Amino acid sequence: MGAKAPVFFDTDVPSKPHPAEEIPHALQLHQIELDNPDCALREMRIEQRKDGLDLFDLAQVGYFSLDEAGLILQSNLTAATLLGIERGALINQPISRFILQEDEGLYERLRQRLSETEASQSCELRLVKDSGTPLWVRLAAAGERDERGAAVLNIVLSDISERKQAEAKLRESEDFVKAMAEHIPALFGYWTRDLHYTFASKEYSHWFGRSMEEMQGIGLRELVGDDLFRTREPYIRAALRGEPQSFEGMVTKVDGESRHVMAQYIPHRVDGKVPGIFGLVTDVTTIKRDQEQLRVSDAALKAISQGVIIRGPDQCILSANEAFASITGYSAAEIIGKDYCLLEGPLTDTRQVDRIRQALKNGTVFSGEILHYRKDGGTFWNELTISPVRDEQGQLTHFVGITRDITERKQAEEALRIAAVAFESQEGMMITDANSVILRVNRAFSETTGYTAEEAIGQTPRLLKSGRHNAGFYAEMWKTIKRTGSWQGEVWDRRKNGEIYPKWLTITAVKADDGSVTHYVGAQTDISARKAAEDEIKNMAFYDPLTQLPNRRLLNDRLSQAMAASKRSACHGALMFLDLDNFKPLNDTYGHVIGDALLTEVAERLHHCVREMDTVARFGGDEFVVLLSDLNADKAESTAQARLVAEKIRLALAQPYLLTARDEGDADATVEHRCTASIGVAMFINHETSQDDILNWADAAMYEAKEAGRNSIRFYGSKA
Repeated sequence: MGAKAPVFFDTDVPSKPHPAEEIPHALQLHQIELDNPDCALREMRIEQRKDGLDLFDLAQVGYFSLDEAGLILQSNLTAATLLGIERGALINQPISRFILQEDEGLYERLRQRLSETEASQSCELRLVKDSGTPLWVRLAAAGERDERGAAVLNIVLSDISERKQAEAKLRESEDFVKAMAEHIPALFGYWTRDLHYTFASKEYSHWFGRSMEEMQGIGLRELVGDDLFRTREPYIRAALRGEPQSFEGMVTKVDGESRHVMAQYIPHRVDGKVPGIFGLVTDVTTIKRDQEQLRVSDAALKAISQGVIIRGPDQCILSANEAFASITGYSAAEIIGKDYCLLEGPLTDTRQVDRIRQALKNGTVFSGEILHYRKDGGTFWNELTISPVRDEQGQLTHFVGITRDITERKQAEEALRIAAVAFESQEGMMITDANSVILRVNRAFSETTGYTAEEAIGQTPRLLKSGRHNAGFYAEMWKTIKRTGSWQGEVWDRRKNGEIYPKWLTITAVKADDGSVTHYVGAQTDISARKAAEDEIKNMAFYDPLTQLPNRRLLNDRLSQAMAASKRSACHGALMFLDLDNFKPLNDTYGHVIGDALLTEVAERLHHCVREMDTVARFGGDEFVVLLSDLNADKAESTAQARLVAEKIRLALAQPYLLTARDEGDADATVEHRCTASIGVAMFINHETSQDDILNWADAAMYEAKEAGRNSIRFYGSKA
């Protein structure tokens, strides 16, 4: 028998009890009233916080909250009804207005105790209804602070008018009580204020080894002994103050046996005074033992994650634990009395169903996996065990079914099968431990890298390192993996045969439930073909297919970079526009094959005349552009540097050319040719002008060189 829930209102109190029923009726009423008021206050606070239906107003006890001045801040409907006044009219009224003048001292003493002890307090007093009618109430109070720190007094009111009437009748029926006490299967007696018995039930005399004559007038301390008296004295004193007491404890009988009891001390009130106390002590040892066994069993059923149901021999479900309800979605009320087949559905294996029914019919054990359906229609895999329960005579009394939801395990098994197939996909796969030691590779990995599984397992991914990436690259990669759990990007690795190749690599960290890394999974795709295709597209877009020199598009980009660099360094740059002299006659005479050979040779000679940082581009036809950057901050010095390079180019291009024309089926033809170039140079710095202007200036200077007799150099804006 667990701790009783707080009782806020009287139940089952007859309006006009028969005289023979008055005493048990009064005792029942007192027993209900003896519940702890602190619990009631806590219950009310919990009810106030609930969303939805306002149980605060529906409570059968009245509730006030007061400020420090004793003004009513809040009230529920029950309190207003008890006082016969509209709830709105209560707000900001002093509580003293509703306390009977004779009982104001009781209320003040309660407030004093509350202030001194800071613990919940209660008392019984009379309030005055709005109509002027007095009302007996049990008043329980507790203090707290609101969110602003202001003191608030919470008060719970219980109407005890009927109880007071019952107590009056109780006083009139003392003889009847004494006669009745002889037949109560509990320890029942009456003590005067000086704690002497005036009567006691036979159970009292039996427990403490006293005759009925000895019980008359015996002192309570003498009867129960000093130790037990000391533990009970606080409750006794409280009862003598008019405060009913109810508690549990242990009592040792005269034969040494200890029993668990429920004790109630009920004040006997006469004209507002307490001349004595009724004591009711009930032996609840057996109940407590049974309750403890039930509590342990219930706790065990609630604690286990498996669903447990108990079925009768007729195969109907008698009970189910919370885990079963959680797994299936059915509440206990929905499945009690039902057959287990309510979990079956279209995809349930009928062969397993037949096995279950056969086991139930024969009273044997069933164990197996079966697909079942939840209340919402969803499926789950049920690892089901059904065991018969028999009595001492071997008769079948019940079946116990254990349900375990193994859906996740089945899904994991399926995922593992899928993963095993996926692992042997077209992508190279590698699994390492947390220390990057290779544990497993797939066939695609071996085909890509040339390393067999036996050669790779036990090694680290450094086995594939190409040397193209520095330590900073790998440090940033692992930094990203630790921060985000994954990384992907382009990496250059080395095959077993030494070939360096590009691949797209994705690394994913596998983590345990606590967040620690257990493995790394690497997926790699050989992108050599894609890279080659990209390079070819890039080459076609930015390079001249004949000479492999940058074309106009790439030249514009390089010129833009050179101008930006000039702005940063404050150094000049130079752009040279070259046009081959008398190129057209060569083409017309020997054809495009010889002409293309000349253009290719010109590109080679131009490369040898400039620095690696400079750009040589084919502008179109027989026109070339040379871009010199980062010359000097001084314009004159930069112009001199550009003139030296231009002269070097002019002399290199003026050397004889031996051009060979290869023709299928005919002998190769070699042609010696002399060719010169007219060169125009434009100097630039910063972003003083646009790219088009620089090109136009160099082009204009080149035409000046041609007009000057060809094979010459001219600077834009200069006569030299």
